[in-house]
Amino acid sequence: MSLLTIVLTAVLCGALGMWCGQCWTSPRPERLSATPPDAWMERHQRLRDQSKLAQRRHDLRHTRNEVQQQTLQLHLSPHFMFNALSSVQWLWSEHKRDRAAQLFSNFVTLWRHHWRSQEASTHTLQEELTSLQAYSTLEAQRLGRAVALEVRVDPSVSRDGRLPALLLQPAMENALWHGLDASVLHPRLELAISPQKGRANWVTIVLRDNGVGLSRSSSTTSTDAPSDHVSMGTEITSMRLREVHPEARFDLREARAPWSTEVVISLPLVAPNS
Repeated sequence: MSLLTIVLTAVLCGALGMWCGQCWTSPRPERLSATPPDAWMERHQRLRDQSKLAQRRHDLRHTRNEVQQQTLQLHLSPHFMFNALSSVQWLWSEHKRDRAAQLFSNFVTLWRHHWRSQEASTHTLQEELTSLQAYSTLEAQRLGRAVALEVRVDPSVSRDGRLPALLLQPAMENALWHGLDASVLHPRLELAISPQKGRANWVTIVLRDNGVGLSRSSSTTSTDAPSDHVSMGTEITSMRLREVHPEARFDLREARAPWSTEVVISLPLVAPNS
């Protein structure tokens, strides 16, 4: 065998060995990027939290819409509107034109505040006081006698601070319909608003009446203002307060003499332009 033959044989055998190795050697498996269990659980929990948050927001919007509709029905009930307009008509027919015009002006003021509350859920404290004055005037006409309303606002409380629109009307309605019945010779209401020490923008609102008291008002039944109407008003007020702040409070209780019943509301006023 010549030297050339030996060299060619070696080259061919080497090439054949390399080819066999490439054909028969098993390829190395690729490393898969597996997600650690902790990371997967964290991502799953995050998705669940986002879903719960979205559902909570949906429920809150639904509840707010229901409260707004119930508030409108509570404040502008057909019975109230009928009484108010009937009073205006009667005064006009009795040639008490100035009194009729004043009463109708109060009705328009209250109506305007109610419909504005459907566009903006809050208004200023001064607007709240104006609507309460209009409401008490209309209801005093229904009672057929004057109801003295005294309003005291601490000078340090901003009348431009905002609160839920028409928040106090259900409480005043309860006092007028159930507390100040015909047995009360000189019906009186007092509304006092004062700041809370150590709590910026928080106020305490107290509405008192010298009516028959909780025990008698709860035992009497009126076909014009049933007890479930009162309880609905209290429930709606509490729900609206919770939307303002979780620590906002509503309390109905006996009052010290010469008053009989008082409603106490604690809430923060929203600063103007905030």
